[in-house]
Amino acid sequence: MDTSKFSRRDFLQRAAFVTMGASAATALAACQPAATVSDDAAAGDAAPMSEPVELSLWTFGSFFTDFYEAIFPAYKEIAPDVTIEVQEIPGGQLFDNLIASFAAGTGAPDIADIEQGSMSRFFKGEIGLIDLTT
Repeated sequence: MDTSKFSRRDFLQRAAFVTMGASAATALAACQPAATVSDDAAAGDAAPMSEPVELSLWTFGSFFTDFYEAIFPAYKEIAPDVTIEVQEIPGGQLFDNLIASFAAGTGAPDIADIEQGSMSRFFKGEIGLIDLTT
C-alpha cells in the first residue's frame, strides 16, 4: 500500500473492519456534524494526508482502550503522521455526550465506539455519523 495516499477515511474504514471483527457488541462510528462534511469527503475523495493529523476516539470500556492502544503501534508504521487520543468514558455517559455533541454541532470525537444495543439512539433525528461503507 502506498502510505502517501492513506487518507483519514482509509484509516476509519480499516479501523471499523478491525473493530467489527474484534467484537460484534460494538460498532465503530466516524463522527462529524453533517453540515461540515464536504461532498468530496463524503464520496471518498479526501486528499491524502500531508501534515500531522490528530484524531480523537471515545470508547466505553478498558478492554477497548487496551485493544486500540495495542494496535496503534502497527498503525503508526503505515501512517506515521497520525496520532490518536483515546478517551475512556462510561457507556451511558459516552452515548449521552455523543448525542449532545451531535445536537450542538460541535464537540464530537472523530471516532466513537457505540455499543450495539445503543445504536438505535443514533438514528433518530439528525444523524451525526458518517457511513464508512460507501
